[in-house]
Amino acid sequence: MTEGQHFLRSVADHLLDTSCHGEKIFLITNSQFFIPVPVCGNGNTWTQFFDADNPSATGDYETIALINQVYPGKLCPKPTAIDVRLVSNSAPYQTANQVVSISTSNGFACVNSQNSGQCKDYKARFCCPSSTYMSIID
Repeated sequence: MTEGQHFLRSVADHLLDTSCHGEKIFLITNSQFFIPVPVCGNGNTWTQFFDADNPSATGDYETIALINQVYPGKLCPKPTAIDVRLVSNSAPYQTANQVVSISTSNGFACVNSQNSGQCKDYKARFCCPSSTYMSIID
């Protein structure tokens, strides 16, 4: 199986916890849908996971602007993909069943007022061109 080609054979409402190329991945399945694992290919590289904010009175924000403030110089200017996970168990953000905003141009935000209760704690990583990312970490 090549990277990014994870086909589901599980039964309804089952969390499949496995690994691929040393990376822990989760696939959530039921009889109608699955949550794909974001892929960072074509000469691109995942950044480290960033946890720039903790849940607060307003929510949890892993925005590009905040990440650039907390981790200056660690993020490429134009990410091509974003992967957001729960800090508690590294499961994909979708498993939390919370209303969120996610994009490669703004990052990730979970706003308490859009959910019943406080947002969970999230972390995000971004897919960057290897040439850009390698110059960032050097």
